[in-house]
Amino acid sequence: MSQILIVDDDKRIRLIIKKYFTTLGHLVDEAENGLVGVSMIKKEPQKYHIIIMDMMMPAMNGLEAFDELCAAHIDVPVIMSTAF
Repeated sequence: MSQILIVDDDKRIRLIIKKYFTTLGHLVDEAENGLVGVSMIKKEPQKYHIIIMDMMMPAMNGLEAFDELCAAHIDVPVIMSTAF
């Protein structure tokens, strides 16, 4: 069982991804933008096994959030999702 963080400003997308992974037995947390996601990760840097992050979000986009995680030396795999 893995602990997954979904960072996306679209609640519907978060719910779809969460439903998929929870049915597979994983634990899933959600963040509505990069700023909230980075805060959650920095609070417990060892908690998450993978992060699924949208690119285009308000407050802090996916690239900015990824840069913050790299600067903080947080080593968690990130899957970026985008509509581009």
